[in-house]
Amino acid sequence: MNKLATILLCINFITVLFPQPGYIHPDEFFQSTEIVAGDVLNVTHFRAWEFNESFPVRSVVPPYLMISPSLYFLRWINGTGIPGFQMSTVKVVMATRLPLAFLSLFGYLATGKLATVFNVDKYLSCVLYCSSYVSWTYFTRTFSNSVESVLLAIVLLLTCSNIDTQDAVRKLTKLKASESQHGSSKLDSKPAADENKIKTNSNSEKPTFRDTDTQPLKPLEAESDMKSFIKDKCIEDRESVEASESHEQISQSRAAELLTDNQKAECFPRAKIYSTTDSCFSKSFILGIIIVAGFFNRPTFLAFSFIPVLFWLCHSNNRMLFSLFFISLGASISFIIFVVLDTVYYNSDIINIIKTSSHFLASGDYSLQSFAASFKVFKSVLVITPWNFLKYNTNTKNLAEHGLHPRYTHLLVNLPLLLGPLYFLFLFLCILTTVKFIKRSQDNNMLWVVLMAAVPIISLSAFPHQEPRFLIPALPFFMVIGAKVLAGLSAGKFSLIALWTVFNIILTLVYGYMHQAALIPALSIYQQRLSTMQSSFGNHRVIFYKTYQPPRHLLLLNQPDSQISILDLAGAPISSLIEKIKAERNTCIQSKASCHVSVFLPSTITPLVLESLSKYKVTTTTICPHLSMEAPPRFKLWWEKRISFDEFIMDFCLNILKIS
Repeated sequence: MNKLATILLCINFITVLFPQPGYIHPDEFFQSTEIVAGDVLNVTHFRAWEFNESFPVRSVVPPYLMISPSLYFLRWINGTGIPGFQMSTVKVVMATRLPLAFLSLFGYLATGKLATVFNVDKYLSCVLYCSSYVSWTYFTRTFSNSVESVLLAIVLLLTCSNIDTQDAVRKLTKLKASESQHGSSKLDSKPAADENKIKTNSNSEKPTFRDTDTQPLKPLEAESDMKSFIKDKCIEDRESVEASESHEQISQSRAAELLTDNQKAECFPRAKIYSTTDSCFSKSFILGIIIVAGFFNRPTFLAFSFIPVLFWLCHSNNRMLFSLFFISLGASISFIIFVVLDTVYYNSDIINIIKTSSHFLASGDYSLQSFAASFKVFKSVLVITPWNFLKYNTNTKNLAEHGLHPRYTHLLVNLPLLLGPLYFLFLFLCILTTVKFIKRSQDNNMLWVVLMAAVPIISLSAFPHQEPRFLIPALPFFMVIGAKVLAGLSAGKFSLIALWTVFNIILTLVYGYMHQAALIPALSIYQQRLSTMQSSFGNHRVIFYKTYQPPRHLLLLNQPDSQISILDLAGAPISSLIEKIKAERNTCIQSKASCHVSVFLPSTITPLVLESLSKYKVTTTTICPHLSMEAPPRFKLWWEKRISFDEFIMDFCLNILKIS
């Protein structure tokens, strides 16, 4: 792990321990923590349409696996009564984000591994990955896309675990074929050849390499590759020995005689990779489990994992059929487990359903009709969430409710938003790789990486609803491609790095600390008020206007709690807000009970609301910063000098109006 990347990762973890207040998208809560926290902590929560029991499109297994352990721990430590460990909004946010932050390290490792396999600068690739605002914001949030990124990183680590050594052997294919033609005579002359191939200068400790009867090897791209070069050479020696003795078993001790002591230490630990087929088949089994887990988390996972798995199958030394068998075995077992768990979760009366489905068999009737009737009953309640997901998202009418985008949105809008200046490097390498492929160039080693990045983009572009976060699992591919082009630049490299740095600092500040950034702190403040006043104060009416949907679980309200009602007006007309406030006040007056009405809204529209509520006593609490694109800052008015700079700055705030 390089020092700069380590520093960036440490800072990233600090921003999790002291949570970023930014609120990127409602799905970071309502597709995961809102559901899991509601169940585990038994607090009031809002169940989104994706988790509707009649037609669920989201599996509960991935979010439960990722988030529930930390929430159970938080619930346990809260029950101990230790001072300072009481449940709070901040602790819940931290407990749910911390697991994703740790798991995001798989992405860092996968980026480094991918760079090693394709002979790209590993240091630069990892630094680009760790400095991306996507790593700082999206990967520490509880998006299903973040979970998808973690699972894809695990797939990359499994599929690239021994490809680097295999590719080294394939680069020496011609040399191997030449040596194998000499048969046993080549084996006899091998020690002498090896002595000539690797010699040490008496005046220097650095070995010099030269060939005797073979074509020259490609020069090392960097002096730091010396160690890996020795490994590649020792693998080459072992392969050529085995090829020349096709009818004879060459022992490891005989092969060891062909190497120096230093080479033995480097060679044989790596050589074990090729002899442990059990390990490779276990990797295939695990790979099948991860693929199904990713598929149930988001069916789009197949688009991201297809090319890496294909690359592994094409480059693996194992038999493809055996690898596919163990992948299918792991996938089948995990598929059944996921379906059973989802079916149990979404069917609260599952015990009675099972009894009903097995009634015919329990009565002693084992006819084909009995089996068919039992299966029909059980099939009616069987929940396969990926199938429901695909059925929903292939219907354009359903997607229209979430917003339709042109097919080129991913390519021309979302990618530049994710990659910044690296976007142009990505396009350049894609075009260059395509040209080389058309010309059937032998020097096209980045083709696989380009395919790994391009196939998901093309696949997801088929759906008319497109958001930048849908592409974040491909970040390792983008960073390796960017590092490949960036390392080859002779001019403008430092300017691009500076531009990349500024781009990511700005986007980290916007998404991590400004965008809807006052809503979570406001909920924290309100939760503290409720925890101290709820017993002595009566009914509470909470209205949210032109903010993102508030995560109810962060208020930590015991369910059911009829004393507190939460209403989200979203982007309704301001007249609807005024009418609702007055209606709630009238209800409080008629009930003759202690009642409090609170309104959360951006400061840009607060003056209009206060003007309509002039006859009420209103107390205002202001929390900054808060960037709301639903009610954006009045930049034009400030530019025209119709409002002061102080008023313009206050537009980046959220207000809590307490009406009494």
